[in-house]
Amino acid sequence: MEILISCMDRRLNAYLDSLNSGNTILLRNAGANVSGLSYTLSELLRDENIKSIKVVTHTDCGAMKTVSKVLKGELKLSEIATNTLVKKFTDAGTKDPRELENINTQIQKSELEKISKERGIKGSVELLDISKIDVP
Repeated sequence: MEILISCMDRRLNAYLDSLNSGNTILLRNAGANVSGLSYTLSELLRDENIKSIKVVTHTDCGAMKTVSKVLKGELKLSEIATNTLVKKFTDAGTKDPRELENINTQIQKSELEKISKERGIKGSVELLDISKIDVP
């Protein structure tokens, strides 16, 4: 079995379906935020049949546009949303959504490496260029 973590953007639906081996648990949230799924992941990883976790972030990400607006002071989120989604970007040195997408991919990779090392399972991260997939 494998776990696939991705953003909740509907444009990814067909692509994510193509990655489903039939033994895939799909978890989606804003920005493919691994740390935001810590409780769910810890419960799922009790199953010794889980052999890998893949994280798919993507370009033109609404979550990263939201982070950008918060960092610029154009938008205010609830405390929980700020802590879960925005806080890790406050020292990023950029407010550009495209740059934040790359930083987000690195953050998720770092989070996944910790889990992979702890649990001894394979982990991979992909930044998907949304313009290169078929969006119905």
